Amino acid sequence: MSTETKLRSPEELVTFLLHLPPYSDPAHNLASVTHRQNLVKLWKIPRGATVLEIGCGQGDFTVPLADAVGPTGHVVATDPMPPDYGTPPLSLAQEHIKNSPVGKQITFIQASGEEYLASTTEHFDYVIIAHTAWYFSDPCVLPSILAAAIGKAETFLIAEFSLSASRPGGEAHVLTALATNALESFRDETSWRNLRCALSPAQMTAAAAEAGWVLKGEEKGILTPREEKYGWRETVMILKRPNFVDDVEALKVSEKTKKMLLGMRDALAAAVDALEGGMDGVVDMDVWAGTFEVKG
Repeated sequence: MSTETKLRSPEELVTFLLHLPPYSDPAHNLASVTHRQNLVKLWKIPRGATVLEIGCGQGDFTVPLADAVGPTGHVVATDPMPPDYGTPPLSLAQEHIKNSPVGKQITFIQASGEEYLASTTEHFDYVIIAHTAWYFSDPCVLPSILAAAIGKAETFLIAEFSLSASRPGGEAHVLTALATNALESFRDETSWRNLRCALSPAQMTAAAAEAGWVLKGEEKGILTPREEKYGWRETVMILKRPNFVDDVEALKVSEKTKKMLLGMRDALAAAVDALEGGMDGVVDMDVWAGTFEVKG
């Protein structure tokens, strides 16, 4: 494998992804691709590498990965959701990518990470979970994947929001994640939310260690471009939509628990009100990236 990687520009890569109006924000889309390409650069993914990406969704990270590994590399991208899931639907988004210049080096597979790792005999240079660990329905999912990856890869890479914020406006995203995670802890597998399991970097590192992976390096305080709106969107879902309150009221829990959850929403509202620009001042929290290798 060559360590020299000539990457396409984010402006070109974003065209390989399917973005359908009215849910498409060009500035956010470009910022999202830029952030993911920055992670690829941070991890120095080389030409010719074989990569297993777990939780690929619509392919936002798959495209920068495939660009990095080049025609001599290969990305297997798995996701358990059905073809009609999401906006745009996974089937359309993945078909669009397959027809792009990087499509030939990608294989999309409908399966969970654990299912695929249990079924494959392929060995990968890297297994990657990038901004999908919080999508898992239960904290036990990540440790199961980490354990299943032993013997199937040289290196395990994880990138996720860090539950910490070093710039104004990021604290609102942290409060949003904690409030959403608290609510989701009382809900079942039928939940529609993306953010369901807000593990901290320390928790993810501990899960990796228990499975047999050693933390070889980590990068803290990574900042996404300000145009990326993941934190803003999740905050809007709590404060500007009825779903959070409705879901809390529908829970079969004590009134004390409901008051706690609604109080977390109130704390978020107060934090947003204190920002310059209010909701427009909400930005993503910091990102953490960890590199793990199998214990020697």
